[in-house]
Amino acid sequence: MYLVASSGEITTAVPPELYTEIQGTTDSEHVFALVLDHLSRETEGSSSWSSGAAEVLPDRTLRVTHAERYGDDLKQKGTYFVIVTSPVYGQKKVEYQPAETEELTVRFGEAAKLEVVLTGYVGTTLVGRILVNLVPRDRDAHYSHFDEEKIPDPGGRVELDPVPPGEYHLRVLVRRGRWSMDPIVVRPLTLKPGPNRETVALPALHSLVVLVPESRSDWRFDIARNSGDDRWLGIRVRKPEGGRLEYDLLTAGDYRITAHGGEGTKPERMLVMLPDDTQVRFAAQAFTALRVTIEDPAGNLSRAGLRSGDLVVAVDGKELEGEEQIGAVLALARTKESVALVVLRDGRQIEIAADVRQHGAGGSLDPAPR
Repeated sequence: MYLVASSGEITTAVPPELYTEIQGTTDSEHVFALVLDHLSRETEGSSSWSSGAAEVLPDRTLRVTHAERYGDDLKQKGTYFVIVTSPVYGQKKVEYQPAETEELTVRFGEAAKLEVVLTGYVGTTLVGRILVNLVPRDRDAHYSHFDEEKIPDPGGRVELDPVPPGEYHLRVLVRRGRWSMDPIVVRPLTLKPGPNRETVALPALHSLVVLVPESRSDWRFDIARNSGDDRWLGIRVRKPEGGRLEYDLLTAGDYRITAHGGEGTKPERMLVMLPDDTQVRFAAQAFTALRVTIEDPAGNLSRAGLRSGDLVVAVDGKELEGEEQIGAVLALARTKESVALVVLRDGRQIEIAADVRQHGAGGSLDPAPR
């Protein structure tokens, strides 16, 4: 398959700036083209990736070969893509058919460039621990390749690599370890061709100290957000030290602490609401309700009359009794257009009919104590 990349009008040659990042020799077995990042196949909700080798021909066309690891996979049904990256024009993802495509033309236009300015960054302990990147709007905003992130300069400014104009999520992440990062800001953006600029105020970050009773000193603990799309914090499971656990760089919100006692014991959980720096004593709680979190006022949950902080205590006449039963009840409820909810709000019970299916919900229902 031949890849013809161009800026503006279609040409038969690749402008030099499109392959300046190709590394290696001109031997087709050794040239690795960063201009061609991946050959990708997506099918049935999953995707597979593989690097392709590229040979630069005399007319500067790139001849691309499929990686051998695909093998018979190329005969399988699916949607195939070539992803082309230019340090000047950004990145393009182009669909193709392996058995039919002999030549593929990728047309680049003027790229969008984004400068991000962080406020609340200069002179803090966050310098060197904050990263910034862009994720296409049609991709999970809580997933990305590690090498896509960039570190702001000491003044809180960062210029991201060029990208095609379009819809993106701007993410600001905090580094928790060598390979773990946690989004603390996710903001939708529309980027126009040419220069773009965005100012982001860093949210307040808090610490949480958990005092652990002696009877649980050998147990292992983890912490996660209790709601939202991205609950994992990149904080490793660990045992308490000196009867306490310390977590830092947490945004305000609800967190679930889970204690694991090993084989033969059931995990114990506790919900912690973190408005500020907080210290709590771990005490297992029974999760016998669903806590409502509204993210989109136009979603089905909000339009039904539910509010953030509401506790659903019964669904279609079934009292909620524990996490396993809650999971089964909620799964059944999501197969129906409408269910009857008993909601605990401000100390009183009210009844609300709602569509709780995930598509269009505009929020979440998460197990919680009453």
